[in-house]
Amino acid sequence: MRLLDIDIETAPALVYTFSLFKPMIGMEQIVEHPRIICFSAKWHGSKKVMFYSEHHDGRKEMLDQLHALLDEADAIVTYNGKRFDQPWITGELLLEGYWPPSPFARIDLYQVMRSTTRFISGKLDYAVQRLLGQRKVAHQGFSLWKDCLAGDDKAWATMKKYAVQDTALLEPLYDVLRPWIKNHPNVALHNGVEAGCTNCGSDDFQRRGFKATGAQLYQQYRCNKCGHWFRGKSAVGSTEMRQA
Repeated sequence: MRLLDIDIETAPALVYTFSLFKPMIGMEQIVEHPRIICFSAKWHGSKKVMFYSEHHDGRKEMLDQLHALLDEADAIVTYNGKRFDQPWITGELLLEGYWPPSPFARIDLYQVMRSTTRFISGKLDYAVQRLLGQRKVAHQGFSLWKDCLAGDDKAWATMKKYAVQDTALLEPLYDVLRPWIKNHPNVALHNGVEAGCTNCGSDDFQRRGFKATGAQLYQQYRCNKCGHWFRGKSAVGSTEMRQA
């Protein structure tokens, strides 16, 4: 299974406004619409982080590369991708006339954090500090985006460093969270493994009792590689239970 770690950065809208206090902004006040200005991506297991931007590559080349990578991926790994990256990407490709890339599964690590932990913050920087002992790249805030939009090469160098680090952090964070991910794409099935861990595909697992549903009983396993718990494909009968 080809996993693509991916992160995007967007430009704010440029608008006319009469007030800085809770302004009511209509569509006719928009001067420039928001858009994706760059993205970074890496294949899971690879050290190379790819970076494309409208500044370095032009808008068409950037979106061509984005579409091509998505078309090749079996699943994408994001942080808050369900609410941010994925809708933005779909909107940009739709706007520019691209056909949908081939279907891929979506793994949102922010959603995993929300559903499994009660950390005081949901930010990526907080999650990687607590779980990995690492940090995002610090920057000057909104002025970085402002300077990038003005074409400042130094600002773009910082933006690239910031984006690349965000994407590089996704792989180790995913590896830590993987055994906790529910409804993970079935890696064993995708890789053609007859019996293997659903979350990592490993065939190194052990029987650990049974899993009961409302109507059936299934053999339960724990993966010795990633720690994920999963169950057998078929319900077991009394004979299998006596042999377990």
